[in-house]
Amino acid sequence: MSKTWLEIWIEALFQRTRRDARRADIARLRLCGWLTVHESAHVIVSWFSPFVSSITSVNVSDSDGGQVVALLHFDCPPFDWDILSIDLAGIAGELSVFDTFNPKKSRADLLSALEIAERLRMRCVEPETAMLWKFRSGAPVPDFAQVFRETKPRETLKLMKIGYWHAREVILDKWPLFMRLAEELTDRKTLDECDLEKILGAPTVMDEASVKFIRSMY
Repeated sequence: MSKTWLEIWIEALFQRTRRDARRADIARLRLCGWLTVHESAHVIVSWFSPFVSSITSVNVSDSDGGQVVALLHFDCPPFDWDILSIDLAGIAGELSVFDTFNPKKSRADLLSALEIAERLRMRCVEPETAMLWKFRSGAPVPDFAQVFRETKPRETLKLMKIGYWHAREVILDKWPLFMRLAEELTDRKTLDECDLEKILGAPTVMDEASVKFIRSMY
């Protein structure tokens, strides 16, 4: 059934309103600065990972940079997918707000993500195993092949792209919380676990039965 002109007009108006709101959001986030956006993205993706039990603190400093202190619920092979995504979350946050990222400032994140992706590749993990994650079509992806001086295996780079995609999806899904967190961190510079729970709500916690089941597989 074709749409009426009124339905088409309403839909176009809705889309325009969404675009205007998005531009306003991005303008506010850009005022928070690169470092705050970067660390806030790490927090958002970590907070909603079932493999992270808590984040004890996050801080940003113009002189010392930023840091997120997180505790793992438990460490086992399935966690590699989430840690890969967490490593690349800062880059995903930068690209979502500034449309670019700084490879030099994200060097530690990139090297850690590369190590995880290599580990997944050596275990012969198929990228399709990450398809439990839902991706929006047409999502832009950084060219990780251009970041490293030495040529990396195509499979490794593909795994990094999947980790990046997931980080970006979490940030977009939690966009209002991402904005609130970035603005709070801009004002206060340091947030502890209680502060984060007030902003983000209760963290995602994996139940003990699931923990035992996954542990029994490895």
